[in-house]
Amino acid sequence: MQRYHWIILYILWSSLPDQSMAQGMGDWTEVTRLGTRMENGHIYLKKGTQLDHVNQWYFYKDHIIGKANEYFIINEWSNVLQLFQKEEDWQAAIDQQHLRPKLWTRWYMYEWHFFSDNLLFALILAFPLTLTLLGLFLWNLYRVIWKENFNIRKPSTIVLVLILFLMSIRYVLDCYPASL
Repeated sequence: MQRYHWIILYILWSSLPDQSMAQGMGDWTEVTRLGTRMENGHIYLKKGTQLDHVNQWYFYKDHIIGKANEYFIINEWSNVLQLFQKEEDWQAAIDQQHLRPKLWTRWYMYEWHFFSDNLLFALILAFPLTLTLLGLFLWNLYRVIWKENFNIRKPSTIVLVLILFLMSIRYVLDCYPASL
């Protein structure tokens, strides 16, 4: 009788459509601060225009500049999409509109948030490693604060401060994805 339960379960499982099998773990959707929606290599402007097969992009001065099947510049304030066939024309338009970052161009190929639901899900799946690292971090925090009185000359204090500093920098970069 036990064997029949497995056979019935297999028949039910194999009869489900393929769409119900997809978890969507690699899918992402982000909305820029001016309302442009981006998801899985597509950009949807507020006025209804859509740009597909987006490979790379960066944000600068309320614009989205990037490469798809064509080169593009999107002004998010006016919802104007400029498409270019040649890279030379695209580069000239970037220079003409002063959209070349002075210090750092932050190119993106997928969602720009590091601290997202996907990270939390990955940490839950890898819970033995996550619990070990969390335990080491909390133990180090306990030692630094209560045992060593936050002595900056101790290596454990330096490691803790460095970890907290790097996490803070990464969080700030998530909040402000624009190029500099």
